[in-house]
Amino acid sequence: MSIDRAKALLASTDVTDNRNGAALIINAGATSANVPEILNQGIINLLLPKLRSDNSDLVMKACWAVNNLCVHEKSRDAIFNGGVLEYMPAVLRHTDPEVLKKAAWALTNISRSEKAQKEMVRHGTFKSLITLLTGSNDDVRGAILQPLCNLVLDAENQNEFLRQGGIQATTQLLSSRDEKSRELAVTLISFVTTNHDSVRNVLVDAGVFRPLKNLVEGAGTPKEQEYALNALVNISLSDQGEVAVADQDVLPAVVGLLSSSQPKLRQQAAMLLSNLLTNKKVREKIRYVGWVDPVLDIAKGDDPGLLQQILRVMINVAFDGHCRALLVKRQGEKIVHEMTKRVSDPTVQSLATTALKNLSVPVATDIQSEVEEALRSGKALNRIAPPEARRKAAIDDLAALDDLVGDISRGKREHKVSGAGSATSDSTASRPAPSALRSVEPVTKKSNAMDEIVFDLAPPPRAPPGGGKPSAPPPAKSTPPAKGRDALDDLLNDLPPPRSQKKANLDDIDALLAGTGSSSKSAPPPPPPANRADDLDALLSDIPRKSNTPKKNVATDDIDDLLSNLDKPRGKPAANDDIDSLLAGVGSAPAGGRRDEIDDLLSGIDGGGSKKSGMDAIDDLLADLTS
Repeated sequence: MSIDRAKALLASTDVTDNRNGAALIINAGATSANVPEILNQGIINLLLPKLRSDNSDLVMKACWAVNNLCVHEKSRDAIFNGGVLEYMPAVLRHTDPEVLKKAAWALTNISRSEKAQKEMVRHGTFKSLITLLTGSNDDVRGAILQPLCNLVLDAENQNEFLRQGGIQATTQLLSSRDEKSRELAVTLISFVTTNHDSVRNVLVDAGVFRPLKNLVEGAGTPKEQEYALNALVNISLSDQGEVAVADQDVLPAVVGLLSSSQPKLRQQAAMLLSNLLTNKKVREKIRYVGWVDPVLDIAKGDDPGLLQQILRVMINVAFDGHCRALLVKRQGEKIVHEMTKRVSDPTVQSLATTALKNLSVPVATDIQSEVEEALRSGKALNRIAPPEARRKAAIDDLAALDDLVGDISRGKREHKVSGAGSATSDSTASRPAPSALRSVEPVTKKSNAMDEIVFDLAPPPRAPPGGGKPSAPPPAKSTPPAKGRDALDDLLNDLPPPRSQKKANLDDIDALLAGTGSSSKSAPPPPPPANRADDLDALLSDIPRKSNTPKKNVATDDIDDLLSNLDKPRGKPAANDDIDSLLAGVGSAPAGGRRDEIDDLLSGIDGGGSKKSGMDAIDDLLADLTS
């Protein structure tokens, strides 16, 4: 068996044998069914010392094997307990880009463990990763950002990231020409700003706002826009951050995003507005920016989470007489009243009560006249088109960015909702909380075909290879510390109450009435289930070849050759034979469309004559490639 063979090769004193043994574990470790035997055979104790080798190729393959094993919880725990982190600082001192990338893949999976996140700081791995952010290789920087995103989920590590100079390096990468580096840099910033004003303020001083504003206005990809907006939500929770965001003239873009077709963008735009509207200058600046109808459109919906955020916007903006008059003129009270009959969510009910009390406060006659004139001229109602991302993500050939950064779940942040001169009561504002990343790099790549990996293994074994801010002035601004995360894929939630509060400027709100709120807590959605599948070579080993295909002088187990004889669409030039090109069209055409989509490309797989349901599904075929 290949695992027996791998054990013998890894136990050898010959470097070539070791390289071939690691290559076999790269393939075997990608399949969860092999994990028990790998553990029972003591492979991990043989594999980890190879990370100290002077041979870069052996170190690269050992890192790759560790990465594939760390996809599975049992082997990930065994590798962590086997002392893998003791080896990593030395591995990260290598200059070979392939070694560094494979090490980053492995650390991305290892760092899904909360315990590992803390240990990486103690062993110096965290510092080594941050140092590599200033290197010149875009591919390496993009890979290094992945484990760092996981590491800054730990609240203590966020301050350590600041102390080690990670803020400045990551801010510079927001303007990188490399798309993957840019997307992961903005993701990291949205993660690292969840707890500490110190981090938020250093980001402000580091010049983070210009690139974030550009991304919110659509200069990047959809994911960059989403995470840039989320980063601004988090940064606006500090006093310095709030002022800086307000001074960036980002209000038109944020108001425009209230009309976005993407629910996430609408909700985060509402979060950011509710935070910024605790500032009197922002309330004055937004008066005639076309926010009224988009806000009321959202208020007519049924999504409790989105309604909570838009009610906080209405509560806060109503502290300005002009804005309050605009809402009343556009039947804001009636719309909120109807909401209370339509939506039973207790937090929505509580916030709606506060909004109705604030909207009921009379507006001075001169202000009413000015607002009526603005409405007649159309000045107050000019809608702003939502900015759309102008770039398509380039790293979706094997996995979308959602797989790189995980699904966003909603965490909870405590804040106060109140009117002037009255007691306050707690309510809950939700904002996105990050989840751990997993490595999604392919198990094998076109630059490392199986012939290259086991080029001198002779004879090869006969085994399948395969390689709110606080709402409503007077605001209570919160800077909560992280409570921690559930292990592995579980999302952050249950953030603790705020440490500090600030007093609002109450000049224009003395007459406003108080509101009440209630606390509500919901669990985040469960993480997506892990996929299980046979490795790629095993799945493709039975693909029939055309009898009239000329024989090539290359190894038959190379992925390129395995796929080279697949039927080509009629009337079209032959597809490139590398795996990225073959899969480039996946997901780009509707069902029944392109002949070269993955179901058609792999339709010949039949496992030797007996049909197996779902064998040609992309999730099964590529699960190990993106693990």
